[in-house]
Amino acid sequence: MVKFSLYMDELELELLEEARTKLIKATGLHISRNGYIRSLLFSSVNNEVENGLSAPTNRLQTEISP
Repeated sequence: MVKFSLYMDELELELLEEARTKLIKATGLHISRNGYIRSLLFSSVNNEVENGLSAPTNRLQTEISP
């Protein structure tokens, strides 16, 4: 499996690490970077299936990088 973070720029990585660190502190469980991204993707897909498709709301969802 290719690491998701290979396709992210520095600002996106910083935002990801900040959110992952907050989750680790809140739960007390270690979560790998790819595990965290994978869980976000699955929760997003499950949410869209339950609630219908919705427009992206954050920078990481709206920007398309080459």
